[in-house]
Amino acid sequence: MINKWEQYLDSAKWCKSISNNKELLKKEIKKAVHNIPDGYKDSRILMLGCGNGYELEVLRERGFTDFVGITYTSREKECGYEQIKGRIVLGDMHELPYKDNEFDFVYSKEVLEHSFAPYIVLCELNRVMKDGARFLHYIAEGIQKQQDIYHFSCFPPYVWVDLLHLAGFETEEILTSKDRTNNFIVQSAYYGKKILNKDLKAKVESYHLTTIMRNIKKGKLDLLCD
Repeated sequence: MINKWEQYLDSAKWCKSISNNKELLKKEIKKAVHNIPDGYKDSRILMLGCGNGYELEVLRERGFTDFVGITYTSREKECGYEQIKGRIVLGDMHELPYKDNEFDFVYSKEVLEHSFAPYIVLCELNRVMKDGARFLHYIAEGIQKQQDIYHFSCFPPYVWVDLLHLAGFETEEILTSKDRTNNFIVQSAYYGKKILNKDLKAKVESYHLTTIMRNIKKGKLDLLCD
């Protein structure tokens, strides 16, 4: 009998997508990647949890020149697009295989909710990002998503904003998306920047989360293509 841990490991690697239509899903991913500004075409970009590299391929088609992706499974890396296979590395987002202050922009889509320790991931991202570097994270959220066995951290926005702040980031904008029935919030996009180098030994200064949330621009996220 397969135990729950083995079931989780299998589902985490090969979880069901938000769409059963592969072409539709590719359109939605492409739409998400196009929110990376053109101004970063010659900047160093990290695609966190890049899977088989389709998101990297979209960047290449857009004319971006300096980007890499990281995935947790060798099978995804081996299935990668030929033009970008050399840009994908195997690794764990909780312990990134990159040097300090390397990246100008970090992107992820439906990755951070799979982390069992997201604060560690965010601190690692802080380490590898340059001062003032930007981020764009699409994160699944809500009770509906949290029920999936491969989701650990489908937190509401105020929790992610709090974690980002503690890890040395400023969230400037949050866009929220509902499912196709328009009944459930299923994903939010977080856009912001690194504001300080995280010192894990330093005492955290007091802050007021409600004030931080109040100053963040909010809107609707629309990635659906059907």
